[in-house]
Amino acid sequence: MLIEVENQRAKGARTGTLANMGLMAKGFAKFAICVMAPVLFSAGAASADTAGRIQPKRQMAAPSGAVELCARYAWACAKTSGGVKISAQQISTVQKINRKINQSVRSVPDQRQYRSKDVWALPTRAGGDCEDYALAKKLKLVQMGYAPQELLIATVVHKRLGPHAVLVMRTDSGDYVLDNLTNRVLPWNETDYFFVQMQDPRNPKGWVGVFLG
Repeated sequence: MLIEVENQRAKGARTGTLANMGLMAKGFAKFAICVMAPVLFSAGAASADTAGRIQPKRQMAAPSGAVELCARYAWACAKTSGGVKISAQQISTVQKINRKINQSVRSVPDQRQYRSKDVWALPTRAGGDCEDYALAKKLKLVQMGYAPQELLIATVVHKRLGPHAVLVMRTDSGDYVLDNLTNRVLPWNETDYFFVQMQDPRNPKGWVGVFLG
């Protein structure tokens, strides 16, 4: 089922984007984008005053691969009353973590590793794909004391490369993206992605539709 986009786009571009979004809604279909090396995008450096917040539109079912995520990793869906709030001044530290995990995890598609199209799990010794990178980064930041509800996995679509998953980091100056395709930590609205879904900031056990990009 295709997801209707609220903002009207040029007819040709919208057709391709909606088709990809429909695949994601049915099970977050895996494309090569999830297992590419982190050299694809060369967007500019993060700017603290341009990030803004991703505004959820409505509740949605979790992507198929994320259905068992909370049972597998309680921290991935946790919400705490404490935890360190992330500030723009900490972007450089987070960027080092993003780069280290990108460089230390080998890109391996789920089909090769699990004989399944979509398994959301921490990277193994063999490696992992896009949402596995995102989980590894979330775990590292939670272990450092950051509030888990400020670290949200999101599903996105790249207009040329298809569906993908990233980690959204909510800071006091807006939302930033940790991505296995780039070592830079960028404001969400400076990426080339159309944001489809993400974990609910109010309760990360749930998912919300975004439809922005």
